[in-house]
Amino acid sequence: MRFPACAMATLAFAAQAALAQQTTANSGKIDMDAASKRAFVEKVLTVRAGDPKEKVIEKLGKPWLDNSTAIGGKTLSRSIKYYVKKPTAGHSQLDEYVDIYLDKRNRVDGVYLSVELK
Repeated sequence: MRFPACAMATLAFAAQAALAQQTTANSGKIDMDAASKRAFVEKVLTVRAGDPKEKVIEKLGKPWLDNSTAIGGKTLSRSIKYYVKKPTAGHSQLDEYVDIYLDKRNRVDGVYLSVELK
């Protein structure tokens, strides 16, 4: 399937705009010890659907990534991410993290944990 050049340019612009909305609070390697990881996950388990973003940040601290995806001025999705293990820069299958999805009112819509506790 072929797309007209103007459609491709629009998609490229939208992708650029979406990437520009990402705010990275930190960078580099992260590796919490087992006790810190468990304590953090226990805090995450107190987050409830409907909690405002500010309350989540109050409980968990500043997120590693505050991500908003928008196209044409309309926000499609919003999430904040906390890493507990990030051995390399960029995305890795070894990363351990918590994603908190927010609705249009900046309230918790869902929580996804990818953390190994020992």
